[in-house]
Amino acid sequence: MVEPPATHFRGCALKAEGQPSDRHRPLAQISTVWSVVIQARDGAGVSEEVLAQFFASYQGAVYRYFLSSTGRSDVAEDLTQDFALRFIRGDFRRVHPDSGRFRDFLRVALANQLRDYFRRQTLRKGEELPEQAQDPKHDAASSGEFDTHWRDELLAQTWIDLERHQKDSGQLYYSALKLKATETGQPSQELATLFSNQTETSISDTAFRKLLQRARERFGELLLQNVASTLSLQTREELERELMDLQLHAYCRTILDRTGSVLTDPKR
Repeated sequence: MVEPPATHFRGCALKAEGQPSDRHRPLAQISTVWSVVIQARDGAGVSEEVLAQFFASYQGAVYRYFLSSTGRSDVAEDLTQDFALRFIRGDFRRVHPDSGRFRDFLRVALANQLRDYFRRQTLRKGEELPEQAQDPKHDAASSGEFDTHWRDELLAQTWIDLERHQKDSGQLYYSALKLKATETGQPSQELATLFSNQTETSISDTAFRKLLQRARERFGELLLQNVASTLSLQTREELERELMDLQLHAYCRTILDRTGSVLTDPKR
């Protein structure tokens, strides 16, 4: 399993505090984000708590997409809020999980919203837009750019989940993995010493390496469950395809090989 990037300790969005988590449930029982989309589409009355958790999970990717497309943080913030409003009022009634992955639905919805924004701007006399603010292209390059934002958000959210797991369980996985990711190239003996100083504990080189192994495994489990929650079909084949498309397979390969398509919360 490769080391998680050190640039993704924090995401642009935090999950709503105090919400029930899917992180300790078998993969086959994990609810998907499509369930929230369908409830909103059908006017089923999605609770404010569920909506808060939903948007907190994905607003980082949404904001970064708008920011890279317009080059303006104020516009990106307004468009992100507008997307949330459109979702709440039921503008996506026709979408269905059978039509594809949630990532694809979101990318198309955001591209359409961005196109509408540019069209409105052209009707306003004297409005000057940055050079990079052009009509979004539906080509491989633009799709790849959105996938990069999506991948970054999934990694950032997984770091947040790992930190929350540490707070809930007392297992210092987040601290160990964060140290390893930031102090690249340091021998494990030196890392064990740094870890002991930072956490005010005493840990041997061998014990630290074992802790780091478990931390990597826990990160892979959490990342796999984050990815699974965005799929309508949570089969091994669909999971592996999505992980490969997003270049995340290396983080989860060990977990997939060990557990197949069902994940459990190991009692460590």
